[in-house]
Amino acid sequence: MRATLLNTFIVFAITLFTQSCGSDAKPTSTTSCQTGSALIHVLDASLTSLCGCSEGVVNTVQGQDFTCTVSKGTVVTFKFDGAQLQHQITPVTAKAFLQSDVFDPQDSSTIVNHSVTFSSSGTFSFKDKYNPSLAGSIIVP
Repeated sequence: MRATLLNTFIVFAITLFTQSCGSDAKPTSTTSCQTGSALIHVLDASLTSLCGCSEGVVNTVQGQDFTCTVSKGTVVTFKFDGAQLQHQITPVTAKAFLQSDVFDPQDSSTIVNHSVTFSSSGTFSFKDKYNPSLAGSIIVP
């Protein structure tokens, strides 16, 4: 019994320490991105830049301004998580980038992330369709 518990703990610890951008595991503040990528964690009441944004790891709650500055050509992945609310990242300006599909925590076949490549300079504002107070900007100098 003790050995089984120890093995379970070891597997859990290894899983936590081997997470990286693009994996389906829950991201943490120790997540690291590959060059040319950024990861934004979308929760029911906050947005967190986990890696790849020049601002570093930043957590904002609904109603606060969220900013992620990346270089041209960066793939930004919005990683959805949460137990209660649906989420859908939509650009504030029509056709600035493709909106995400709907994340629905009650649907086991729902999407878990949405990736966008920012190939041109500009400020790309977005909001969560189901929680508009979760909003921010991707800045590409």
